[in-house]
Amino acid sequence: MPQGRILLFGNVQFYTAEGQALEAPSPRVQELCTYLALHQGEPLDRRRLAFLFWPNVPEQAARRNLRQYLHRLRHFLRLLDTGDPFIVAEGSTVLFDPHRRLWIDVQAFNAYLQRADASEGAVRLAALRSAVDLYRGDLALNIYDDWCQAERERYRQRYERALQELIALYEAAHRLDEAIYWAERALQVNPLQEPLYR
Repeated sequence: MPQGRILLFGNVQFYTAEGQALEAPSPRVQELCTYLALHQGEPLDRRRLAFLFWPNVPEQAARRNLRQYLHRLRHFLRLLDTGDPFIVAEGSTVLFDPHRRLWIDVQAFNAYLQRADASEGAVRLAALRSAVDLYRGDLALNIYDDWCQAERERYRQRYERALQELIALYEAAHRLDEAIYWAERALQVNPLQEPLYR
């Protein structure tokens, strides 16, 4: 079944199930969607969200802003998929729960790395390759908030570790052409890795 897609690696992008690219209605909607998608399935405290996105305004105004932007985000997400809203707001929490009707590259990346951790041999290798192929660039390059910097660094480190593991697996299997290819990919991210040059 076709799915709407949210791409968070590189610049944040949104696509309908038919492949039509959509622009978020505002940078704040895009930022809020990115944060919620990164924490998919986690009940998030409204007060913390309000403070995170509007730290320099009184709490009541920040919570009002959060309500307004959650409403705008719900409307935008309906353009990606016409089913029930993905945002579940109950009491003091907000939950982003797309019920698998939205494909999110970061969630697929995490799932492939989990599969690699639980597997061996060819299955492990395939899962690692699938994960690193999803990494089109550092996380959410068109978002400049402080919270995103830490997430960006965390995903870059996970990507680099996956590349290092791929290189080691190919090297151990004496498939040196593939090892060199992934080493070159790793050097594009961090050119200061002397062992990779060797």
